[in-house]
Amino acid sequence: MSVIYRSHKFSVLVGIGVEMTFEVIAAAVLLREHAPELRVRVVNVTDLMILADTGSHPHSLSNEAFKTLFTEDRAIHFNYHGYPIELKGLLFGRPNLHRVTMQGYKEEGTTTSPFDVSGPLLQRNRA
Repeated sequence: MSVIYRSHKFSVLVGIGVEMTFEVIAAAVLLREHAPELRVRVVNVTDLMILADTGSHPHSLSNEAFKTLFTEDRAIHFNYHGYPIELKGLLFGRPNLHRVTMQGYKEEGTTTSPFDVSGPLLQRNRA
């Protein structure tokens, strides 16, 4: 894990996974260009298990280390390639989760959706 940018008043942008971290870094660059008064801390998480509550996994951060990295009171936004519910499960038990937002994979439909040619789909597609 690495911290790229520091300031006294900031939000925390977290990338989990290579592509997600590139997106977070690009977002931080855009924020610096278009809203220079906003400050962000970019955190790259390479081991998901550090997010787990203390003692629930050998890699989990202590509460003090978690506070150092993610702060006690700043907004935190996670950008994750998986399901946000996975992150919610890992973060369960950490303090002040009301300040956390997550962006992740959103399932739309099922594997059979394109082949479902029943009434409503035909009407929707004007067939």
